[in-house]
Amino acid sequence: MSGTVVPGFVPTPPTPPPPPRSLVDAEAAYRVVIAGSGGHCPCCHRWGKIMKRRVNETMAKALMWMYKHHHLSWVNMPTVAPRWAIRNREYTRLNYWGLVELQPNVDDPSKRTTGVWRVTSHGEQWLQGSVRIAQAVLVFDDQVIDQMPETIAVADCFGVHFDYAALMAGL
Repeated sequence: MSGTVVPGFVPTPPTPPPPPRSLVDAEAAYRVVIAGSGGHCPCCHRWGKIMKRRVNETMAKALMWMYKHHHLSWVNMPTVAPRWAIRNREYTRLNYWGLVELQPNVDDPSKRTTGVWRVTSHGEQWLQGSVRIAQAVLVFDDQVIDQMPETIAVADCFGVHFDYAALMAGL
């Protein structure tokens, strides 16, 4: 019956494909996903999540060790720091608060980083009790995107241990 016309029948046109999402729409949708339990980017499919990071006792102790033994000088943490300080690499997260800085890697392109860190003047001020820092920061893609209004002194960190379950529970 090909080509036969049926009286009174009007064919339904095919449903058009959905309009393409704009980059702005995709970014807005991804922000919602990463603020929750995390998920994949609709553009590049990379997984991401905003993490709430808090200063803890291990971080404060590592900063104190760096300052006591090396003051504001560069120190190759993986080779000279005590095992307890480098075991979980929590000291590297002190850079979220500007308390330490990583020496740039300009000499060896085969390595991602140098492993050489130093306490900043801000870190020194925090250790001396002259400044307070945000108790927690929000981190995405290893960059601080916001900080909590509550502040903390170095003395407040003792008794606050790293809690993996709390970290993974999200915001």
